[in-house]
Amino acid sequence: MKRLITCALLALSSIAFGATLTPIQLLNPAGSTVGQAIVSTGASSAPAWGGISLTGIASIAANSLIGNATNAVAGVAAITVTGCNGAAQALQWTNGSGFGCNSAIATSGANANITSITGLTTPLSVAQGGTGATSAAAARTNLGLGTAATANTGTSGSTIPLLSGANTWGAAQVFSALVTPTGGIAGITNGSAASAGAVGEVFTSTVSSVSGVSLTSAQIASVTSIPLTAGDWDVFGSIQTACNASTVLTNVIGGASTASNAFGTQFVSAPGVTPSVNTTTAYSIPDVVINVSTPTTVFLLAEAQFSTSTCKAGGTITARRRH
Repeated sequence: MKRLITCALLALSSIAFGATLTPIQLLNPAGSTVGQAIVSTGASSAPAWGGISLTGIASIAANSLIGNATNAVAGVAAITVTGCNGAAQALQWTNGSGFGCNSAIATSGANANITSITGLTTPLSVAQGGTGATSAAAARTNLGLGTAATANTGTSGSTIPLLSGANTWGAAQVFSALVTPTGGIAGITNGSAASAGAVGEVFTSTVSSVSGVSLTSAQIASVTSIPLTAGDWDVFGSIQTACNASTVLTNVIGGASTASNAFGTQFVSAPGVTPSVNTTTAYSIPDVVINVSTPTTVFLLAEAQFSTSTCKAGGTITARRRH
C-alpha cells in the first residue's frame, strides 16, 4: 500500500512539473506574427511570443558588428570595425573583406590629397582664393582688372620685377618704381642688366682691328655677328679699319645686316685717308631697327677700297631690345 501511494505521488509531481515547464498554449501560433519567437519573460512567468531585444543577443567583441563580409551567402558573424582616427582617413567598406581605413580620401582641413576639382558649379569667392566668376571677363571685373584682358601695371612708387619672356616675371631685376612722380617709366638703378626678354636687353660682340678679319679690296666682309631672339631691336655699332703703312686707302663702307654678304638698306660710305696720315680709320655705322619674329643672326659688315698692301677690319655691334 505504501509503494502504491509513493508511485501515485511521483506521477502527480511529474504531471505538475510538465504543466509548468511546457505550456501547450504557447505552441499554438494564434496571436503571433511572422518572425517572432518564444521568448523567456523571466524566472517567475511563462514565456511568450515576441521579438528578441538587443539585450537578448549574445555579447560580441568590442568595435565590431554583426553581418556578412564575404562574397557569398553565409552565416551571420561579428565584423571588426577599424578605428580611422587619422587627419585624412575615412571608414570604407570593401565587398568581400569588410571595413578598412582609406587614407586617400580628402576630408577636411589642410589636405594634400586634393589635386584637382571637377564638377564644381559654384565659383570660389575672392576671399576663398577664387575669382567668384565663371567667365574671364567677370573674373577680371571681380579682381579689379576691368573687363579687357589687360595687365595690372601697379601704381606709382610700387616695386615689381621686370617682365621677361611671355608674361613671366624675371628674377634678377626690379623696378625701383614702375612710374616716377614725373610720369616717366623708371629704369634700373642697382647696376644689373636687363633679363632675357625684357625691354633694354642687350646683345653685343667686339673684334679688335689688330686681330680682325682680312679684307679684300672692294669686297664685303663679315667682321662679327650677334644672335638675336625674336623681338624689336635697335642695332648700332662701329668699325675700325687698320691698314699696312704702305696701303693706299681710298674709301670705307660699313653697316649692319641680316645677310652675311650684303649691306642692308642703311649703311655708311666715307672717303678714306692715305696711310701716311693715318693707317687706322674708325667710323660709326648707321643705327638700324631690326624686328624679327624668330631667332636671327645680325652681321657687322665692312668693306674697304685700297691698293698696294693689306687691311684688316674690327669693330663692335650692339643690339638693344626696344619694347
